[in-house]
Amino acid sequence: MQKTLFSMYHQEHHLDLKQHSHLHYSLSRIKLQLNTI
Repeated sequence: MQKTLFSMYHQEHHLDLKQHSHLHYSLSRIKLQLNTI
């Protein structure tokens, strides 16, 4: 279910690959920071 919603979202918002990887990187960094607290 979640996967389908994600692909729908992905199709609607044609993110540039660079933007997407940057977003992913930022999210990973936030997760790491949260884990270290």
